[in-house]
Amino acid sequence: MSYMEEGLSKIEQLKPNTKSVNLIVKVASKGEPRVVSGGAHRVADILVGDETGVIYLTLWDDAIDRVDEGMV
Repeated sequence: MSYMEEGLSKIEQLKPNTKSVNLIVKVASKGEPRVVSGGAHRVADILVGDETGVIYLTLWDDAIDRVDEGMV
């Protein structure tokens, strides 16, 4: 079954402001979380990639704790 048949996209297929996509990526690096909104939230930039490219994924709050470098 191909990626398109499974409803999955590749990084090279993404366009600016793309929303609601499904990707399988590997976490290359996880930036240090920073506090925003007067201390109410944490945000971190996560470098992820597949065989077609790499992108930064911005994660908020508890989602930050659910990923580690090397995870797929």
